[in-house]
Amino acid sequence: MTHHPASTDAERVTSVVAAIRHDPAHVLLASDVDGTLAPIAPHPAAARVHPAAPGVLRALAHRLGAIAIITGRPPLDAARLLGFARPDGTPDDVPHTIEVVGHYGMQRWSPADGLSPVAAPEAIQRARQRVDQILAGAPSGTLLEDKGIALALHVRQTADPLSALAQLRGPLEEVARECGLRLEAGRLVWELRPAGADKGSALRRLVDVHRPRVVVYIGDDAADRAAFAVIAELPEVLGLRICSASQEVSELRAVADLVVDGPDGVVSWLTELAQVLGVSADGSRTP
Repeated sequence: MTHHPASTDAERVTSVVAAIRHDPAHVLLASDVDGTLAPIAPHPAAARVHPAAPGVLRALAHRLGAIAIITGRPPLDAARLLGFARPDGTPDDVPHTIEVVGHYGMQRWSPADGLSPVAAPEAIQRARQRVDQILAGAPSGTLLEDKGIALALHVRQTADPLSALAQLRGPLEEVARECGLRLEAGRLVWELRPAGADKGSALRRLVDVHRPRVVVYIGDDAADRAAFAVIAELPEVLGLRICSASQEVSELRAVADLVVDGPDGVVSWLTELAQVLGVSADGSRTP
């Protein structure tokens, strides 16, 4: 495979790809959605995945042991966005090696089992009242995304997003302390969610279930650092951390093994991996 010029560990990339080619059945490929498989949109509801992403993921699912989408979105929302689920939530001819882990690991959707049950934590319900008050005094353009078991305040459409982030930090930190929640910054967004709900914990559970020999994780922002940290700690597992780079977030680059240019770069790398494994984006075998 061609290495991206921003790769920070070309030797590791080469060894991981070789290991995947040798034993694809024991590979776990996990990826975020927004900023990774889909360009960041002004609002989550406006997001659209890279047009080639669903096809190449389906193709890889026919060869790899497991493919997991790990996202802060509700899992059914992400499954529909990626074309894995129909509007009614039923699977749309998806290989059973694919699953979507949403709400930072608190809820799961899979073709075999559908959507797992989940209830909104009482702490989130209490926080919602406080967040409504904060939103009333927030900069114009601040948007609340109520995920049911998490709350996100997006500032991308404010006049000065960085200033808006700074203005909201103190009040939201107070809500987090009072309600026992975790506050985390993303790409021009603050999110309140239950403590212990993070992408690292979600990835670790997947590793415990699938027992892979190779783990690849692709992410783009601060929320993905927890998953990167888990890969670094896994004993006897060959890991690859891929950063989907952007102008907004730079911190993930320093701990990545490979840096690619946003969703275009992610899909390009996945397409090359499919070619290495002898399948095309439509799932057919290549010569």
